[in-house]
Amino acid sequence: MPADRPRPAVQRYAGATFSSTVDGSTLRGLNALARQTQGTLFNVLIGALSVLLWRHSGQRDLCIGTPFANRSRPEIEPLIGHFVNTQVIRQRLDAQQTFAELLREVRATLLDVHAHQDVPFDRVVEAVNPQRDTGYSPLFQVMMVLQNTPGIAVQMPGLSMTPYGTGSATAKFDLAFEWVERDGALNLLVEYNTDLFDQASIERLSGHYRHLLEQVALDPKQPVGALTLITDAEREQILHDWNSPAALTQPVDCVHRLIEAQVTRRQAECAVIFEGRSLSYSQLNSQANRLAHHLLTLGVGPDVRVAVCIERSLELPVALLAVLKAGGAYVPLDPDYPSGRLRHILDDTCPVVLLALGPTRKILREALQGADCEVPILDVQADAVLWAQCSPDNPDPQRVGVNADHLAYVLYTSGTTGLPKGAMVTHRGLSNLLLWCQQFCGESGSMLHKIPFGFDASAWELFWPLLTGGRLVIARPGGHFEPGYLAQVVREQNVTAMVFVPAMLQLFLEVEEVSACHSLMDVFSGGGELSPAVARLFQERLPHARLHNVYGPTETTVISSVWTLQPGAEVPPRQLPIGRPIANTRFYVLDERNAPVPAGVSGQLHIGGVGVARGYLGLDELTAERFIDNPFVAGDRLYRSGDLARYRPDGQLEFIGRNDFQVKLRGIRLELSEIEARLDLVPGIRTSVALIVGDSAQNQRLVACCVTDSAVDESALRAHLATTLSSAVMPSAYLWLDALPLTVNGKVDRVVLATLADQDLAERQVNLGSPRDHIELALYQIWKDLLLVPQIGIRDNFFNVGGTSIAAIKMAYEIGRAFAVEVPVRVIIGHPTIEALGGWLRTGASLTSAQGNLIEFRRGAGQRNVVCIHPAGGTAFCYLSLAKELPESIGVYGVQSPGLNPGESTEPSVEAMADAYLRRIAPLTSQPLILTGLSFGGLVAYEMARRLTAAGHRQVTVVLLDTQGSDDPGFRQQIGTVDMAEFRDKLVRFNGMYPGIEDAQVERYFHLYNHNRLAMAAYECAPHAGRIVLIQAREGFSRTQLHELRSFWRRRAGDGYKARLVHGGHWDMLESAEVHRVSQTLRQELQRFDTQEAQ
Repeated sequence: MPADRPRPAVQRYAGATFSSTVDGSTLRGLNALARQTQGTLFNVLIGALSVLLWRHSGQRDLCIGTPFANRSRPEIEPLIGHFVNTQVIRQRLDAQQTFAELLREVRATLLDVHAHQDVPFDRVVEAVNPQRDTGYSPLFQVMMVLQNTPGIAVQMPGLSMTPYGTGSATAKFDLAFEWVERDGALNLLVEYNTDLFDQASIERLSGHYRHLLEQVALDPKQPVGALTLITDAEREQILHDWNSPAALTQPVDCVHRLIEAQVTRRQAECAVIFEGRSLSYSQLNSQANRLAHHLLTLGVGPDVRVAVCIERSLELPVALLAVLKAGGAYVPLDPDYPSGRLRHILDDTCPVVLLALGPTRKILREALQGADCEVPILDVQADAVLWAQCSPDNPDPQRVGVNADHLAYVLYTSGTTGLPKGAMVTHRGLSNLLLWCQQFCGESGSMLHKIPFGFDASAWELFWPLLTGGRLVIARPGGHFEPGYLAQVVREQNVTAMVFVPAMLQLFLEVEEVSACHSLMDVFSGGGELSPAVARLFQERLPHARLHNVYGPTETTVISSVWTLQPGAEVPPRQLPIGRPIANTRFYVLDERNAPVPAGVSGQLHIGGVGVARGYLGLDELTAERFIDNPFVAGDRLYRSGDLARYRPDGQLEFIGRNDFQVKLRGIRLELSEIEARLDLVPGIRTSVALIVGDSAQNQRLVACCVTDSAVDESALRAHLATTLSSAVMPSAYLWLDALPLTVNGKVDRVVLATLADQDLAERQVNLGSPRDHIELALYQIWKDLLLVPQIGIRDNFFNVGGTSIAAIKMAYEIGRAFAVEVPVRVIIGHPTIEALGGWLRTGASLTSAQGNLIEFRRGAGQRNVVCIHPAGGTAFCYLSLAKELPESIGVYGVQSPGLNPGESTEPSVEAMADAYLRRIAPLTSQPLILTGLSFGGLVAYEMARRLTAAGHRQVTVVLLDTQGSDDPGFRQQIGTVDMAEFRDKLVRFNGMYPGIEDAQVERYFHLYNHNRLAMAAYECAPHAGRIVLIQAREGFSRTQLHELRSFWRRRAGDGYKARLVHGGHWDMLESAEVHRVSQTLRQELQRFDTQEAQ
């Protein structure tokens, strides 16, 4: 049931009651119905309750609890005591069945329940074993009781006694409906959880229940889907009172004529500004007029389409205004669209001319190859000489012949057939929106245009400031991905209004500089669900500004409703509403039979008014299906949005979700069936299902679940899809299946699919290549924090391990902040691995990220620590895979060799290193400590452990990772230096030659490696008074060699010794699945500390 407040994590059982009465005539009708269906009054009441709960919750499979006296056995009848048992009544509803048919099903169910009424409720719970939650009772949350035993009047001599209800302050369930039939009356007492529901909601719910009973008493042969909840008073309120927005003070007109009116008033004032260049209103108008006159000679006129492929620039508003002045409708083409998508749009719209700018001319030429149409391309800058001599005056309106009902633009959205569809939007709809904005926010503001041209909100951003006499500030191409840049533009240009999708708004607000955007007064968020958390962050960053949550499909001209969070107002705790309709717009929440539903009940949102588009270009059947006549207003049309919504008691609308497979992914509307249609064309794929996984907007991923007949190459598949799908809606992961899971009804079980996809993404093995320097480690930490993926390697593609376009924006910001450099989002997209990003940073950045020799892989809880000492190469990044495997509570650190970084001196010996490293980790030695190291690192760790134990530290264990040693004098004599050629070979084989590495750094590595080898040869391994653990690699050593090494270290252990073998070679224990076995040994040693403390 939809509640008024979020459900508490722990049920408090706080409650209240509300009582009402069913009139006598209705009661008689209900009893007659019970007799007709061979049932009881209880059957009728619980059948009607099932319908009530279905209509309010949208759930057709319902469980309702009810108590049974449990006195069916004769031997129990004379006994005094409480034998009541709770039973669960499960009912499935079909909208087409009549209520009388439903009662027959209820009767059969209840007879079955009666036959098993002595089964204890606890046994049922145990058998079903539902997921337990402290917030609600298991199996059911709604109870119904009927009390129809004769009442016994209380009589006392000399007194007149009247029963008085005391109510209740507790509630065992969310809702409990108690009916009392007595003396020809039927009374209803609803006990409700006050943590969830307000009394007004319960009053309304009780009224709907009684209204249902009145209908079924009169006509039980109605389909249950035709039973209405809404009363006449509610119908009047919803259809009229809540559908009467403030009227516009100015009549709608063609958009360009409204802008021309501002030109007359503001000739010399700045109209457009872009990257230091600007146009006055007069300049904008005259340039647009010259191009418009030229377009008229090419055949542009009312409803004639002109495709526009221009990046954000001064030329963009000139071109669009020119198209409208010539009477045409512009078709926006985003230069980032794949050529296949551009080709389809061009074939579908048959434009008379294409407007381009610079590089986009080449993009259009490529798209036209193989297209069915031949269209001239005009570069609005390079070809401007063609219309330079045209008149700067407005074209003659009589000659042009365009009016408000002609098209302003045709914008393409995702389509169910696999091909995008073009929504035809009129001047009337667009000018209505712009005039409403003017009335809502005032005139002369500054709007920042940053939304990609292929989105409908770009029209809102572009024309709103020009129509209101304000300034249009245009962000540079790609700038919409850079929150820091946007904040800078807002401050420098005194921008007063902006439009965001919610995920981008959150990223914008996370930039500290946003707090200095004092000019910003109105921020609009649409295209996705705006969370209360983001709204609260907004109030922190911009306490002086208004936040508007807007809603509207492309088919109803950008936005249709608005809800405003005023400065200082309380943020709703559960969900932000989408508000009420804007001017000349009407909302209708309708059920499956196109009947209005009352507040609190979900239905499909239908939108009427002047903003409704003409339809879809060339798709008459789809237009007829989605655009229908308004049954409530003659001459009006409605758009079936496919969105589910419900009214709140105050008339504000609340968005619930979709009733189909259309979704919003990071603000982009797409039909999942479009993705599926593209996948099903790929050879080898038998069938597919696309779905969204992820619990928040920023973590959402599009996953393609495919059943295949043969192996499919993912790289080839991605390349194939990239020809028709934009990168923003490409699947980021693929789940390969033998068959799709199905529900009991034979439909694809998307819940199971989502679970499988989540499991697959979590378990998928990725390249575990570890960072190799401080830059890659810093990048790794940023990736891990943003993507929440435990296993990330330096060569994993960002977009294959959960990265999204929104995450890329945040990634660019975090990297820029960490390294004190500006990181455009295109760098993330062009360098999608940690390795590649590290190379980009090294070649062009002034790096300030810490280069200290103590690396903190994880701080842990501070009670247990593991310190990993570098191998001979000097870096400690190879231990990252081990750190990932250890518990989160354990602190894990890496010690790197002095001499890695410019200007550092090396320590002369193993003993000197041990002393220096102990000083570095001194704060960690007060707690139980494991010192470990691979190969040479094990020697230094051993010497450090010796010194700590000698100083009195008892909870220290050294874990040697394949560290060699021998009592044979010749063993150490064989350890020598290597030449540069051999070293470079080792550097390549062991993943040390990262992109952008300088020759000087290679030289430092070379000298350090040889220095450490010489230190190893000089080190004499003295006995140790503490514990030693040896982990050996099997490969590369004979059984005799393995035994001799174990004996060597056993002789040096003074307080316990253990040896373990792992599969693979020397480096495999840190670079393969064997790292898990290594981590298990370390875990056991950490547990030894716990045992020692307990003793």
